[in-house]
Amino acid sequence: MEMLKTINNQHIFDRSDGIPQFLLLDGHGSRFNLSFLEYLNDMKRKGTKWNICIRVPYGTSYWQVGDGAEQNGCFMMYLLRAKTSLL
Repeated sequence: MEMLKTINNQHIFDRSDGIPQFLLLDGHGSRFNLSFLEYLNDMKRKGTKWNICIRVPYGTSYWQVGDGAEQNGCFMMYLLRAKTSLL
C-alpha cells in the first residue's frame, strides 16, 4: 500500500487523460490486508484510482509471454550487476 501511496503522492504517472493506472497482482494472501484493499477501493480519492487485476496465487509462471525463462535470466543477470555496483 505504501508503494501505491508514494506513486500517487509523487505523481509518477500522468493522469490528465482520466484513465486509471493498471496494477497486476498475484492472488497470494500475503499480498493483501484490509488496509490495502480499502485503499484500492476508496472511491472518494480523486485522481488516484487504479484498475486492479488479481490473478491466481503462484500463477506468475503462467503469465510469461514468449521466452519467459530467457527474459527472467536476463533480468537476474542485470539485477546481479546492479547489486554489485551498489555494494
